[in-house]
Amino acid sequence: MNPFRALLYTLTSLLVLLWCSLTVSFAFLLFLLTGSRRGPFWAARNLWAPGLLRIARVRLQVFGLENINKSGPAIYIMNHQSFLDIPAAFAALQTNLHFIGKKELKYVPFVGWYMQLVGMIFVDRKSGTKAIASIKETGKLIRQGKTVLAFPEGTRSRSGQIGSFKKGIFMSAIEAKVPMIPVAVDGAMDLLPYGKFMIRPGKIRIAIGSPMDLSQTTPDQRAQMIEDARNRLIQLHAQLQAKRGGNYSEATVRKN
Repeated sequence: MNPFRALLYTLTSLLVLLWCSLTVSFAFLLFLLTGSRRGPFWAARNLWAPGLLRIARVRLQVFGLENINKSGPAIYIMNHQSFLDIPAAFAALQTNLHFIGKKELKYVPFVGWYMQLVGMIFVDRKSGTKAIASIKETGKLIRQGKTVLAFPEGTRSRSGQIGSFKKGIFMSAIEAKVPMIPVAVDGAMDLLPYGKFMIRPGKIRIAIGSPMDLSQTTPDQRAQMIEDARNRLIQLHAQLQAKRGGNYSEATVRKN
């Protein structure tokens, strides 16, 4: 890589870290002043996510906005490519998202602190007892009318392809009986490769699929539901990959 370009990408990444520190500090201040989590969520949607994407010179293109559930809570499932998936999801879906993430995220400076502040759910995949507790907590959030976003692969993809799904979020979905909406992301891995923190400018594409009606789904149908959800996400992702370098006239371009 050109040394000048590498320096530019490094400076961009440092600016992103600075932005995270400022916006998370502001979110904590809002929480202390109001005693409510609404302020921190507002800050994530309207300041942190769009500001981060602008600083990183990331252009966000969203397909399928009509599939966002505006009438109540929903469960969004998303493939996982990099840290940039999180601000992209906040900016694209424009709702108060309660993330389900692996427990290691809890210790990530600023982002992990924010997640703890607003009551995100951390999963300890090495402990069956704690994993079950997180499933129950997810169900509780949904029954309270909260919208949840989960990465059912459990970890980011190293190849860009969609891996196998963990079953936890699907157990919560069957119990909650709310719509499950697949969300595919493409391009985030190119801008922030696995194992590196050197953000490159470019495009992230997101496709929001049609909702899955789970109102009649029973626990013994879980395996089929997981397979159906994964196939839908794979199809959405393939559609995004086919659009690379193409005409985005049918996409909604989020102004970061």
